[in-house]
Amino acid sequence: MKRRFLPVSDTSAATLTCCSLFVLSRLFNCPAIIMPSNSNWEDEEHTSKFMRKAKESPFVPIGMAGCLAIVAFGLYKLKSRGDTKMSVHLIHMRVGAQGFVVGAMTLGVAYSMYREYLAPKDSENDSK
Repeated sequence: MKRRFLPVSDTSAATLTCCSLFVLSRLFNCPAIIMPSNSNWEDEEHTSKFMRKAKESPFVPIGMAGCLAIVAFGLYKLKSRGDTKMSVHLIHMRVGAQGFVVGAMTLGVAYSMYREYLAPKDSENDSK
């Protein structure tokens, strides 16, 4: 059986206790290995990584933005909710945000399936 290791940078290891490292290693069924924070596998900056991931799957940032917009609108409308209970208002806000994210994920999956299986590929056109 191939062993997997849970990578933990030394900055996060300083904040995690020994008990939480043990729990994480048991959760992922692998021993925790403390790695230096300047390792070579982290060459890409966060903004460039986010932009690359956004180009690969464009509906993820759309879902995130929609969720934040619905939550912001719900919090803005919180003061003018009338005699509606706060718990009911928060539940409606959560359902709306989750619905938007699930819709964006569904559209993203449909788009990736279209791009993978139905869209014409450039390599087929070049070989003709």
